[in-house]
Amino acid sequence: MFNTIETAKRIKDARLAQNMTQMALADAMGVSFQAVSNWERGNSMPDIGKLSQLCEVLDISLSDLLGDDRQETKIIDKLISKEPVTISEIAQVAPLASPEAVEKAVQDAEKSDKPAAVCDIVCLAPFLDAECLGRLAEKAADVSPKDLVALAPFLNGSTLDALVDRHGELDESTILSLSPFLSKEKLDQLAENYEKHDPSRLPALAPFLSKDTLDGIVSRMLENGSLSMDSLVPLLPFLSKDKLRGLAEQWENSK
Repeated sequence: MFNTIETAKRIKDARLAQNMTQMALADAMGVSFQAVSNWERGNSMPDIGKLSQLCEVLDISLSDLLGDDRQETKIIDKLISKEPVTISEIAQVAPLASPEAVEKAVQDAEKSDKPAAVCDIVCLAPFLDAECLGRLAEKAADVSPKDLVALAPFLNGSTLDALVDRHGELDESTILSLSPFLSKEKLDQLAENYEKHDPSRLPALAPFLSKDTLDGIVSRMLENGSLSMDSLVPLLPFLSKDKLRGLAEQWENSK
């Protein structure tokens, strides 16, 4: 990915060389003063559609702006020239690429017999719709639990459930990271044997479980002694009324 700080300095230096203010550059580019300010601070980059115009206004070449020995510069040049790019190439410049360019690269990748690399899919995730991302991820052969966690916020629930099924049992840290994005049914299934794991992590998982599943986990953990009454307190808001009544009766009888 581009070093935005280096590019920011080049934009500022080129603007000063033209004796232009930030406001004058903004007017010439048809963007806000804040946009130019963000470019020069490295907070954002001009999108690909603006790069040719920016180079013309500043009287510099694309390689002067982005760095002549960078692979990304060559990819940007191909995109500006409307040349086809691979999904691996588009992943390197996704924040700058137009949605149309990203979609075209993904469509070409989907036609290929070779699945996209998982690292490229992860890079593209914020720039693809959930359906398109799901197709790429399902076609990939080596999506690790770590990759699942990175992709989860961008996938729809059914696709994430299917990808989780490939892995069988996941460790509790991965389950917790995926819990806001999995279907309740899939999360219940993964959590059924949760009493084998660290009970201190259960309160973080509880809001995403069905009451029946959480009731069962709590019952088993209380029976085997892995859950103390103190550890039970954070779980109380998520238990069923029947379970709460049973625990209250159990507590009364133990006095």
